[in-house]
Amino acid sequence: MIKHLLKTCVAVLAIAAMATGPAKGQSITTWTLTAPEDLVTGDTVVIVDQTNAVAMSNNNGTSSAPAAVSITLSGDQTTLAAAPATTLQWVVTINGSFYQFHVPGTSNYLYCIDNNNGVRVGTNPGNQFTFSSNDGTYNVPFLKSTATSRYIGVYDEQDWRCYTSVNSNIEDTYVGFYKKTTIPLSTQTVALSAGENWFSTNVEITLADLQSALVTATSGTDTITINSQADGSCTYVPGQGIWRGRLTTLDVAQMYMVKVGAACTLSLTGLPIDPSSHPINIKPGYNWIGMPLDASISTSSAFAGFAVSGHQIISSNGTASYTRGRWSGTLSTLEPGKGYIYYSSDLGNMTFVYPASN
Repeated sequence: MIKHLLKTCVAVLAIAAMATGPAKGQSITTWTLTAPEDLVTGDTVVIVDQTNAVAMSNNNGTSSAPAAVSITLSGDQTTLAAAPATTLQWVVTINGSFYQFHVPGTSNYLYCIDNNNGVRVGTNPGNQFTFSSNDGTYNVPFLKSTATSRYIGVYDEQDWRCYTSVNSNIEDTYVGFYKKTTIPLSTQTVALSAGENWFSTNVEITLADLQSALVTATSGTDTITINSQADGSCTYVPGQGIWRGRLTTLDVAQMYMVKVGAACTLSLTGLPIDPSSHPINIKPGYNWIGMPLDASISTSSAFAGFAVSGHQIISSNGTASYTRGRWSGTLSTLEPGKGYIYYSSDLGNMTFVYPASN
């Protein structure tokens, strides 16, 4: 099987040099639960009572308490499920062990006056907080005003109030800080040849993303086939504008055989892949594996500490074998965008993770 694949691919297959880098002007924004000690001055956060899934508003001013505004958290409560309104956002300032929270673009800060219904937003100087429980333990659920020694919590799911102790009015509150993080996207450009291409990606995409990019690259006029090692294949039918087949998901850690009718350039945009998040299961025999890094890497560096005698790595135009503690053969470098076949002579499964960087 492998000899046949190699003969076929040497004759008709090539994936040209890959150009990968930031997608100019493109990024995604996430709001991620962050421990107070990991916040820094300038961070933008949403202050959330995780128990009731409500956030603190910043626009109630000096006359009334901040509203408790319903939000949607992810299932594990580690992220916000949707972008928050600007009226829920606060900018952090850290002075030693004290924290301040001001409304973006203003000099108005969160503060407390000496009243149960005394949480306010304005220019009052009593605007420093620590994190404490009723017994003084650090970094558990409550913001505590240093000016009034009052604990901030959500009262009856309607607004944020402050009390001299953690009493029944706010005892269920558990404050979390959801930090805004903007992550630049990367674009991977792959030149596909007419015929079969041993393909893999180094950006986080779905099968639908790949299918759409392929249709765009071929102007929707060619029959396209995506074939996996174990999950079947799918084929684009240009006359009908639909995809058919058993392949329904894409694993970015795997290689796929992509067949197109004419040479074209494929453009894929997504988050850069973190190799540690995509360990590759190597079974006895032949395994179709991807190459998720954004730069070429030597075979010896890629598989350092993993390969044992008898292992092989196969590309569309070369091979290398691991014997006596070293790789030898015609394949010395793995390249972004290309796919490979890894042969394991072991009897059991193994897990391989690419190094984080070259």
